[in-house]
Amino acid sequence: MQKTQTFIIVALTLDGFIGRDRTDLSTRWTSKEDATWFSQRTKEAGICVMGRKTYQTFNRPLPERIVIVQTKDPLTFKKQQLKSGVEVKLIQADSQVDLLAKKSKTQVWATSLELDRLHQLLEDAGVKEVAVCGGSSIYTQWLSAGLVDELYLTLEPVVFGAGVKLFNQAVKVKLEFVGEKKLNDKGTKVMRLRVKY
Repeated sequence: MQKTQTFIIVALTLDGFIGRDRTDLSTRWTSKEDATWFSQRTKEAGICVMGRKTYQTFNRPLPERIVIVQTKDPLTFKKQQLKSGVEVKLIQADSQVDLLAKKSKTQVWATSLELDRLHQLLEDAGVKEVAVCGGSSIYTQWLSAGLVDELYLTLEPVVFGAGVKLFNQAVKVKLEFVGEKKLNDKGTKVMRLRVKY
C-alpha cells in the first residue's frame, strides 16, 4: 500500500505571519494568484484538513474537495453547520471511510480522532495526498506528530509587524529546499520544502 503524502499549504507575510488575528482570512491580504494556486493544489490533493476556526473563516465547503474539520466537539460542529444547510459527516474511531471513491465531491467531515488514527484511516482508504490548511495549531499538531512530508509556503510581499505565527509553539525540524515558483510580477512566490525528521 502506498503511503499517504501530507503537505502543509500556507501563505505567509514576509515577516512570518499567516494572519493579523485568528479571524483573518488569508484571501483578504494575499494575491489572486495565490488563491488560484491554493485552489489548484488542494483540488489535486482532494482532501483538505483544517481546524474549526479556519473552516469558519471560509464558512462554506470548498468546491471539489473533501474538507475534514478537526474539532474537539464534532457533533456540535455538525449541528451548527446543519443550520447553514451544510451536511457534515462524522469520522469516528471505528469509521471505515471510503474517501477515495468520493474524492471529486464537495463534502465536509468532522472528527476529534487522534492524528495518527486519522492519518491511518486516510491511508487505509487509499488517499494519496492530504493538504493541511491551517490554522497555526493544526500546522503545529501535524508537524509535531511527524506526519508532514512537505511544506508549500507562499511568500507575499506584505508585512504585518504582529499577528498569528505559522506555528503556535516551538517545533524543530530540518527542511530541504525542493524548489520555488514565481506566481506574479509583484514578488509573490511559492517555496516547496521537504521535511527531514
